[in-house]
Amino acid sequence: MDSGRAWTCALWLCVACTGTSGAVGIDPGMADPCTTSADCGSVAPICGADGLCAQCATDVDCDEGRCVGGECVECAGDTDCTGDDPYCIGRACVACRGTVDCDEEEPICAPDGDCLAPCPVDGCESDRVCHPELGACVDCASDGDCDAESPRCDPVSLECVECVAAADCGGAVCIDGDCVECVRDGDCPTGQTCSESLECD
Repeated sequence: MDSGRAWTCALWLCVACTGTSGAVGIDPGMADPCTTSADCGSVAPICGADGLCAQCATDVDCDEGRCVGGECVECAGDTDCTGDDPYCIGRACVACRGTVDCDEEEPICAPDGDCLAPCPVDGCESDRVCHPELGACVDCASDGDCDAESPRCDPVSLECVECVAAADCGGAVCIDGDCVECVRDGDCPTGQTCSESLECD
């Protein structure tokens, strides 16, 4: 699992899972109710004070990062971010909030917080397109730039993905651009639980 997928899986119960790092906050309507942590599955193993299963209660419950609203996330504020990615946006550390944060070589701040170089005069590489609004080379600017295997263009990462919303998954759940079986035990058939790999076991 790459770092992007790991952090997005940390946002396992977002209000509207779009495959982006911008969606934060557990949707109480999707969290499993509990009396003790024994009632919770492996994805959200801790019974919170509100009677809902959560990924964490404090920072010590997270392998890395911070516990915010019951989720392990990369950052809670700019003070958690350092180096080339000094800003905390959508609970992730990024390089820029706007063009003022980028340098002359890469002056364009993309929706995902990366600084990008302008499209070269001789065009982008064959597998990339020049975004008509940003003026930078990206994987996609619209769904039409994507293939059948990854048919949707994520509006934040500007990468071709399997899904940007649950509606793209035919009843499954969309997490970080991938359709998965579950994010909570309630998504699984009776007697099964949602595993850390987001599969019903």
